[in-house]
Amino acid sequence: MRKEFLFPKLLSTANWFPGHMARGLRVMNRRLQDCDCVLEIHDARIPFSGRNPKFSEMVSRRPKILVLNKMDMADSSTLEDVVQCLRERGEREIVYTDCQFQHHHSIPELMDRIKSATNLDVEQVEERPESIKLMLMGVPNVGKSSLINALRRRYLKKGKGTRVGATPGITRGVLGKISVSDSPKMFVLDTPGVMTPSIPSAEVAMKLALVGTLPDHFIGERLIVDYLLYKLNQCQLYSYVDFYRLPEPCDDIHVVLDSIGKRIGGLTKGPIITGESPLEFCYITTQAECMTIIAKFARGAEDTAVYGAVVLIMGLVVTKFKNLYKSFSGGQHCKILLLGLDGAGKTTLLYKLKLGETITTVPTIGFNVETVCPVQHVSFTVWDIGGQGKIRQLWRHYFLGSEGLLFIVDSQDEHRLWEAREALFWILQSPEMAGVPLVVLANKQDVSNAQTPTAIASGLGLAELKDRRWFVQGTSALSGAGVYEAMQELATLTKDFQKSRH
Repeated sequence: MRKEFLFPKLLSTANWFPGHMARGLRVMNRRLQDCDCVLEIHDARIPFSGRNPKFSEMVSRRPKILVLNKMDMADSSTLEDVVQCLRERGEREIVYTDCQFQHHHSIPELMDRIKSATNLDVEQVEERPESIKLMLMGVPNVGKSSLINALRRRYLKKGKGTRVGATPGITRGVLGKISVSDSPKMFVLDTPGVMTPSIPSAEVAMKLALVGTLPDHFIGERLIVDYLLYKLNQCQLYSYVDFYRLPEPCDDIHVVLDSIGKRIGGLTKGPIITGESPLEFCYITTQAECMTIIAKFARGAEDTAVYGAVVLIMGLVVTKFKNLYKSFSGGQHCKILLLGLDGAGKTTLLYKLKLGETITTVPTIGFNVETVCPVQHVSFTVWDIGGQGKIRQLWRHYFLGSEGLLFIVDSQDEHRLWEAREALFWILQSPEMAGVPLVVLANKQDVSNAQTPTAIASGLGLAELKDRRWFVQGTSALSGAGVYEAMQELATLTKDFQKSRH
């Protein structure tokens, strides 16, 4: 077994779109004056890794509560040690939460902390005329959506829009005003996930990738799984051997992936071109598929602090992994890109799908990502990327692994239709988007001067598309009209696309 893991040299100096996130911080800073209390959400499995120090600098004069979410996946024996260490580092209010569990006891505890931080006594609940305004901050994918939904379930009795995808916790980034309680009146200003300005080391980057804060392709799927295997072996956590029916513990990721691929039917035959007669070999058809199965182990990652020492331990609960494996293998799941020009209604549509409500939005800085289940037995992880001119060049960073494209057009803005056409064809010409099915949403059909879906299809030149399935649907993201029909068609197209690749 390996004694150490060799990280690529460039990994430790990598940053993930710091320019966009700097702009996000500026917007958040401006909105702070409207807030009574700040909740910094972070993953309880890595309480010290990846936190953005800018958050503490920004809110130094505001009440702040550090919410360590996903406590159910952290090492319960170290929770008190973590709190003690964080308090030594200056954190005053620390709350553990588990927002996936219905009516978890941590939610009322958090509400009590919020009331205390805002100097709101029980007698003042009915008397206070103005609402409490909270701001959520955090790095990407730490469970902000889950926290919002948990508060809404508990204090608004709203079950709609609380479903969370197979990957626990999906980060939001809308800066919208969302009601979470009527007594006391309380609203949340949600913010985009903002990474730390610099990642201090390759190991920190790997930890962030393991818990989903960094996207898989940023580090490299094969490298993530290799590191995970290394940590499991280092900590002598060998339950993966029985779970995947391996003959014995193994330190070679290629051997492990090959063995798993054979068992799940993920291998196929292909030719080796040589100067002599052709040979055949087996290879993994979809690397990401095998990687995702092994990466389920990462959902038990823990970052343990004992007297200030931070040691990454990959926790392993076999029954939990079996449930995760079943959820992974059952039903259809797709990565969907939601793109279009600025002002077309992308974010409004995304949260109509997620919450079933219309919320106030501002132009997206960076991205929003949500897992939604608009059609039975189908879940989409939808990436809504900002549509401003300077941001569009960054769309290409999200193309890899996409299985469907939702392109939304403002049907009343006839003057920008040609601009939308150019943006669409630039997307479709990318090699990573070859064959990816397209659903065009002719949005804002509720406006009197909106062009028809047929006119939108003609203006975009969709008839010129070859070797690609596409569909156009008139929609109103505000009312929800036409959205379900579009999602049904998208589910059909993506299912066929997935089959064609295997």
